Amino acid sequence: MSAQYRRPARLATDHEFALGRTLIALVATLALPVAPAAAQSAVDVRVGLMRAQQFSTQNNRDSVDVFADAGAQLFSVPDASRGDYRVGFGTGDDLNRGVLIVSPRNGLRTNVGNGNAGGNVGGDVYATVATARPGSKIDLFAAVCGAPSGQEMNIDVAAAFFPFDEGFIAGHALNSVNNGPITQLIASDGLMLGSTFVDSPQTEGVYRVDLSGFGATGN
Repeated sequence: MSAQYRRPARLATDHEFALGRTLIALVATLALPVAPAAAQSAVDVRVGLMRAQQFSTQNNRDSVDVFADAGAQLFSVPDASRGDYRVGFGTGDDLNRGVLIVSPRNGLRTNVGNGNAGGNVGGDVYATVATARPGSKIDLFAAVCGAPSGQEMNIDVAAAFFPFDEGFIAGHALNSVNNGPITQLIASDGLMLGSTFVDSPQTEGVYRVDLSGFGATGN
């Protein structure tokens, strides 16, 4: 089985996808059936629910408090500044042992009242959140930007970590520059850049994922 994902006109620097043996999620937008075999359960996923309390619009550790909310599992928030939440899932090497998918928990956020202060730098009330893989640090982090301004913004975030060693077919594909070709793939065994994950120069913005080696059938 192969699948295609078409990227938007403006490309973020990195892309990620995670698959249970019955589910594939490519950049959290694409779901495909995969032949079931010892399917993973919710207990195999490490879940982090982050709540952010903003004290000011400054961009430092004292301007925001981000902490794990009730329901978080095997999860910590070692550090945070405005719009950047470093997260840990206790594997000892989160960068290379699984895939992190993040999502906003707030429909809109003014950061005025309810214990928050200062408002939002870009004047936004909506935000997007993405996973970042810093080259100089040991942890993944959630990066939050206001929409449409793109300014860093504080919101509550949900995070799910899919460990490779729990059997999830997963990977994180990155490029070196925006709108450039995919140059790196950190993934579970059997997913390889150029063979099972293909970014062809003839199909700009279309990635092909071949899951036949994992028991998937069909087109």
